[in-house]
Amino acid sequence: MALPATDNFNRADAGTLGANWTDQLNGYSIHVNAAEPETGSADNAAYWSADSFGADHYSQIKLTTIQDGGPTVRIAGVGAGTVDGYLLSCQAAATTIQRLDNDTGTILQSGLAVFSNGDTAKLQIVGTTLKAYKNGAQIGSDQADATYASGSAGMYNYSSSAVFDDFEADNISSGPRYILGSH
Repeated sequence: MALPATDNFNRADAGTLGANWTDQLNGYSIHVNAAEPETGSADNAAYWSADSFGADHYSQIKLTTIQDGGPTVRIAGVGAGTVDGYLLSCQAAATTIQRLDNDTGTILQSGLAVFSNGDTAKLQIVGTTLKAYKNGAQIGSDQADATYASGSAGMYNYSSSAVFDDFEADNISSGPRYILGSH
């Protein structure tokens, strides 16, 4: 496949997300054209494995049912069932940017905009700078963290009730920009 990665999950119900995904912690299934955590499982993570991501990339998803989870960047497994990387944890009452260290979340920034069902959440990282977005507008301030330098785009949730749709991820070019008329 080729980036950008997209998945609307519009296919027959199944016990996995399919060949383009790798479950890193517990798992997700397709149910009624959306991605849901395995029945009864909290703490779920999966990443897009059909393509390789550069260090600078973004991940975004539509939050069909908000329950403490969201898009991830630079996700990597440190062993079976463990996750390192960064998460935009969206909730109806509070939203945070977190660093995941062996599945343990450390809040890097809190008090971000609250989300509603149907909103799109996006997390991006360029260099050591994380940015969070709600429906295309940045929320919070730029957040620096240099713990993880590589990994993949994906999704993570703490609640077994989270439902995600319309996943998208891509690399971000950070090459030089030239302004016409400048030297």
